[in-house]
Amino acid sequence: MSSEIVNRITQRQQIKDAIADLIAHKVDLRFTALEYYGVEGIGKTRMLEQAKKETLLQKLPLVVMDFRLGWSGEETPSQFITRFLGQICDQLDGRFPISAARAVLSDLPRNSQNIGGDFLQRYISLLIGSLDTFPLVLTLDSIEHCPAELFTWIGKEFISLYVQATSSSGVVVFLAGRGPRVLDSNWPRLFKRSTKSFRLEPLSFQHTEEHISALPPNGKYEKAAHFIYTLSNGHPYSTEVIIHELERLGVSVDQVTSQRQVLAEKLYDEVFRQHILGDASAWVRKFIEVASITRYFSPGLIQDLFRSLPELPVEINPDMEYQWFHYRLADLQDPPWQLIYIRQDVYEVEPTLRKLLHTALSILRPEETIRLHERAKMFHEKEIKAVNILEALYHTGVIVEIGQQKNVSQSVLRELDRLLTGFDLDKHLQELLLLIDLLKKDDELADLLDNQVVVALIQKVQAKINPQGTVYQSTHIVVEHFPPSEYRVGWYQADQVILPVEIVSSGLKFKPQRWIEQTLEAGKAAFSAYLPPRAQDFIRNRRDLAIQLSTNHYDVPWELLHDGKEFLCLSRPFARKAQTLSEPRRERPAKRAQRALVIGNPTEDLPGAEEEARAVADLLQNGGWEVKTMFRAAATSEELSLLVNSIEYGLIHFAGHGYFDKVRPQNSGLVFADGKLFANEFERWQKTPAFLFLSACESGQVVAEPTLRGEQMEGIAASALLGWVDAYLGPIWPIGDSVAREFALAFYRHLLGDDPFGEAVRQARLAVRDKSPDGWASWVFYGDPLKKLSDLTAK
Repeated sequence: MSSEIVNRITQRQQIKDAIADLIAHKVDLRFTALEYYGVEGIGKTRMLEQAKKETLLQKLPLVVMDFRLGWSGEETPSQFITRFLGQICDQLDGRFPISAARAVLSDLPRNSQNIGGDFLQRYISLLIGSLDTFPLVLTLDSIEHCPAELFTWIGKEFISLYVQATSSSGVVVFLAGRGPRVLDSNWPRLFKRSTKSFRLEPLSFQHTEEHISALPPNGKYEKAAHFIYTLSNGHPYSTEVIIHELERLGVSVDQVTSQRQVLAEKLYDEVFRQHILGDASAWVRKFIEVASITRYFSPGLIQDLFRSLPELPVEINPDMEYQWFHYRLADLQDPPWQLIYIRQDVYEVEPTLRKLLHTALSILRPEETIRLHERAKMFHEKEIKAVNILEALYHTGVIVEIGQQKNVSQSVLRELDRLLTGFDLDKHLQELLLLIDLLKKDDELADLLDNQVVVALIQKVQAKINPQGTVYQSTHIVVEHFPPSEYRVGWYQADQVILPVEIVSSGLKFKPQRWIEQTLEAGKAAFSAYLPPRAQDFIRNRRDLAIQLSTNHYDVPWELLHDGKEFLCLSRPFARKAQTLSEPRRERPAKRAQRALVIGNPTEDLPGAEEEARAVADLLQNGGWEVKTMFRAAATSEELSLLVNSIEYGLIHFAGHGYFDKVRPQNSGLVFADGKLFANEFERWQKTPAFLFLSACESGQVVAEPTLRGEQMEGIAASALLGWVDAYLGPIWPIGDSVAREFALAFYRHLLGDDPFGEAVRQARLAVRDKSPDGWASWVFYGDPLKKLSDLTAK
């Protein structure tokens, strides 16, 4: 079962659970809301019916508004508001004693403009008194037809005053419509944060099969379910239209596939033109048709596509200014259409509508559809970016599939070979890494091809990144510092001596700022100062050796030693091994669960850190991990402590503030919403994660502290590793938010691609090297450089 289908099934259950929780008043807030949206026919109203049923079972005050029914006329805003308040009284009357509130409303002069202020406060106060301690439940259907002034007033005036006036009850709102109206509105920020928004997806094939079996005539067409699903794309209303048309025509189940053309015409006319677009003008229909050809687009791409069509509605002229297309896209984003979404500076047609329409047009107008795909493919190929290459591959596959003339998989594989010739590894490494990530989570491309072909595509990109396919051997360097100036260096492999211990002396001590500002110069000088000649030659000549380094001298960023050609950490996987004198009090788990905890911006002053954490959470989820997130005020050290002492996590990622206390290293720590989490607390966690990534300033910094038994490293990293964290990654000096984000995403793309930790860190450094003179160099990794995340975690 594909991840897309699993997500659809999970989503519907999540919505039902969320409805039950809200109605049972398990969410202790005075305002909560659920908003679900998408095109018509995918069950939005059905979800509202579920909410109504739960509300009535609990005998709560329920008000139902359907904005398709008489709310889009010529009334003034005040008339809309008066009618809204009147419907509340009408629907609650008989079940609750709301006569006092009704009387206040009756006293309001007709067409009065003074609906706010004292009148509204009095009305709400009487309404709350009538409802006692029960929360008011509002269900708002077809909200795309709710006038903008009224929708704004409901949130900013009515609900705001209601919430302020009540102490023992609140408001629960359920909304359904074409778009995420609350999140895109100017309702109070608190209300937006308290609203869960679900974009409903069509049902899976399994649900469609069950739907067909339940439809009259007694599941007659159940054996043709796969064919029907390819036409309806799981859209429930489209499935019903197809079954009804087949029965009307008297088609037997073994002849269903011969009706492809007839059924496509029926879907186009009844579902697209009548049910979804209604009375839309010709330009709207054509605009959506053309936009549905490509999955993501800019106004410039839409304009270019129109230029390839000979016949167009009079309202559309491809030679118009670029801005005209931009404004039309804005029109189709706004209510009541809400058929275009904008995601990260690109547009997309509502996905359900796009798939439905594209399927119909591929059957009804194959030549025009192929021509548009070819034009879109040429447009995407103009720029060497991961998203453009992905779309070019998608268009290649669709063109061949519609034309039914070649092998789709082989055509796409050959196209990728051609496109990769335009990539320069030095310039486009980050785009190649991103392309691998996009290929892994593109369910639509996987359905068009198959999973094995997608794996082959990924392997081609990986071969572009690492054409030699270097196989690294594990080695261990020990560097012991004896003050003031002696260094003893030994090199080992599998407990065998590669180079015997040699002693060098050097009085050079570069300050941290020198490493930050003159990384290359300091790296070259340190390489010759701290390593004996034989070790230097060995490093230069053996690039196939991964290095794990043990040292008691932490003032030197050993990763940044430079052999004259490259930094050690960029030429091979490089890691450090913890120097601890104490032994953990419990055994290391063989493997941890594939469960992640991602924490972002606990202090609410690092939006870049929150962006990083959310992106990391998405990557992990797309990689099959179960992810728990904590953001902003919800990210407390108390909550973290409860979680890590009761739940086994394979991975924890923190993006926020950190600090290093040079005087008392064990007082170093991370900053949470409720205060600090000190270094030595990591040592005492009962459920230790396999991997800990702290994207926090100085969290990779440690020092050597003298004890009666010798020197021991201290700091956050030391405590975490002493607590049996297998692998640890953190920076030793501050870095910018954007660079930290890019580093983290590149690292996880490689790690989830089953690269070893050391190689993932190396590739992440390379990915951000040109974006920051020092941000790539700040990271320190503790662990086995050739271990993989899959070695430490299990599904």
